[in-house]
Amino acid sequence: MEESQETLVPRPTIWVRFMKTGGTSLNRWLQSQNALSSYTQIIHTGRRDGWMMRGDAVLRRNVVHEFYWSHWLRAVNQGRHTTCAAPSFTVVRNPWTRIRSAFEFVKSKGWIRSEANLIEAIQTPECGQCHGETIRVCAHSKQCKVHVHLNYSTVPVLFDRSGNRTVDHIIPFESLEESLAEMAKHEGWKVRLQLPHYRRGQYDHDVGVREYFTTKERRIIEKIWGPEIDAFGYDYTGPPSHIPEKL
Repeated sequence: MEESQETLVPRPTIWVRFMKTGGTSLNRWLQSQNALSSYTQIIHTGRRDGWMMRGDAVLRRNVVHEFYWSHWLRAVNQGRHTTCAAPSFTVVRNPWTRIRSAFEFVKSKGWIRSEANLIEAIQTPECGQCHGETIRVCAHSKQCKVHVHLNYSTVPVLFDRSGNRTVDHIIPFESLEESLAEMAKHEGWKVRLQLPHYRRGQYDHDVGVREYFTTKERRIIEKIWGPEIDAFGYDYTGPPSHIPEKL
């Protein structure tokens, strides 16, 4: 049956979702607009190369198709991301504030010992049974939930091995609503954005990010997420100083 109402998203759009970047707010808002297809996945083809994007699911429906970062990374590594003609976007967040938020979040959920330190959390491995897909695939495993929230960098997801961007629009979390509205206008979305704020961290916001981490933790963060910090020009708390077109 044909829909009588005007389509919010005029063409299929891919959203590459990272943890702790306002994803719950955006997910709920898109759902309220009937404009979201959640957990679009990469399926196994049975061939030796293994994985490909389910392009027909992306291209048939004029909605936003939500890919978790781990799915998109696998597509990038296989060179499959270029097979989709749909526009794409993602939201990035300052690693210092994102890691702090993610660490407090996994502790509040009981996925890691309350007395565990950040270094222990960062070193949490995958369970070894889920092939690193997504927390939705391995929802039984607390350690995978910790791993997928903390143990990633946006750089290999958003830039391929040649340094080319894998998404069309990179939106700073620090100006989420404003920047998302600009992207929506550019892509012809018929919408006025009003994003709610879900899952706001309950930790002490008066403690500065620099003071929150120990010297050893700061060194580890700088080592692991250094390429991301450098690529976007992040300081300890602010938005990216620039959005690179190519690395």
